[in-house]
Amino acid sequence: MNAALKQKSVRGLETAWLEAGPVDGDILLLLHGFPDTAASWSYQTKAFKDRFHVIAPFIRGAGPSEAARAIQRYGTDGVALDILAILGEVDPRGERRIYLVGHDLGAVHAWHLARLLGQRVAAMVIINGLSLRQMLVRWRHPRQLLKSWYIFLMQLPLVPELAVRAAPRAMLSLAHGLGGLPQASRPDAVPLRGALAGPLNQYRAFIREIPRLTRRRSPRLTCPVLLLWGADDAFLVPPHAAELAHDATDVTIRIIEGNHWLQREQHEAVNGLIEAFFSLKSAKGDPA
Repeated sequence: MNAALKQKSVRGLETAWLEAGPVDGDILLLLHGFPDTAASWSYQTKAFKDRFHVIAPFIRGAGPSEAARAIQRYGTDGVALDILAILGEVDPRGERRIYLVGHDLGAVHAWHLARLLGQRVAAMVIINGLSLRQMLVRWRHPRQLLKSWYIFLMQLPLVPELAVRAAPRAMLSLAHGLGGLPQASRPDAVPLRGALAGPLNQYRAFIREIPRLTRRRSPRLTCPVLLLWGADDAFLVPPHAAELAHDATDVTIRIIEGNHWLQREQHEAVNGLIEAFFSLKSAKGDPA
C-alpha cells in the first residue's frame, strides 16, 4: 500500500497513523473499527493516494498506538483529541479540506469528529456504522438489540481481555467469520498478542457516554454524507432516511451486496462509489 508509518506522543501516549499521498493535497481521513487497524484501509489507500493526502490513524490501543488505562481515552472525546493532534501535525494551519470516511466503530468517531471539525469537512462517507445517538435509538427495537449481543458481552470485566490475549488469531477469525468477511479478503497481518484488548474499551466508553448523550442535542451536519451498507450485515440493520434526519441535512444511502466489511469484501465497488460521491459534490459546487 506504500504508506509510511508515523508516530507522535499525544497527551502522554504514543499515537500512530499511516500516511500516503501528496502532503499538500486535500486530506482523506480513514477511521477504522474493531477489531481492525489502519491497515484495513489498504485498498482505499492504494486507490486514493494519488489524489489525496491519506491519513489512517491507529485508534487508541490498536497496532502501534499505545493502550491507555483510563476508559475515557477510548471514548468519542478522547479519540477525537488524538485525531485532532494528528491533523495538527500534518496540517498545522488547519486550512486544507478534509474528506472523512469511517467504518464500524470508526463511524462513531467520524460522526463526532465531523461536528468538531465543522466547515473543514468537505464530505463524509460512513461504511456500515452508526453514531452513538443512532445506536441508542435502535436499541429500542428487538431486531437490532439481538444483533448487538456482542456489545453487552464487552461490558464484562476482564473476560473479553482474557479471550483476546489468549487467542488473538482465533478471536479475529471469529469476528471476521460472524461478519461474513471471505477468507480471501481478510487482512494478512494478525494483531500482536494483547493488541485487541485496548480497543475493545471503546464499547465500554460508549456505554458510559449514554447519560450525557441523552442530555445533549447535537446540531445536524451540513456536509454531504454518504452511507454505504452491506445488505447482509450480521451486526447492523440497514439504515433508513428517517433515522438520519436528526444527524445530517444532506444524506445519501446506498445499500449494496455484501456484509459488514464492505471496504474489503467489495473494495472496487466501494472505491468507485466514494470517488463518484466526492466528484459529484465537487461538480455541483458544494463545499466539497
